[in-house]
Amino acid sequence: MYSVEHDFRSGVASIVRDRDGARIPQDPRNKDFAEFLAWNAKRPDPLDVTDREPPPPPPPVKDRNILAEIYLATDLETRTGVWNDFVGALILDWVNVNPDAAQAILDARGIGVKIRGGD
Repeated sequence: MYSVEHDFRSGVASIVRDRDGARIPQDPRNKDFAEFLAWNAKRPDPLDVTDREPPPPPPPVKDRNILAEIYLATDLETRTGVWNDFVGALILDWVNVNPDAAQAILDARGIGVKIRGGD
């Protein structure tokens, strides 16, 4: 069996083989893609593998300090999807501009990570 996931930023469709989680490229020369097409053609309700229009960009964030505290104080390994991609991009930008402030947040929480300033 297969499933289709659409990237929330780009709208690009990915075919996922459920038994092993493999992502299958939509390439007619790919054997796995050919097997997917044959399987999908037999379904009464075929999976939609067309790309979607990407969503509009998120509204601007007014206070990146608050987001930085939330992001840096959260166990990032347990977060997925929108949290890492959306907030992560904002915070990484903030950290690059404000490495001393980011370091102070990490130090205040006892997180043993050192940030090098932008050279």
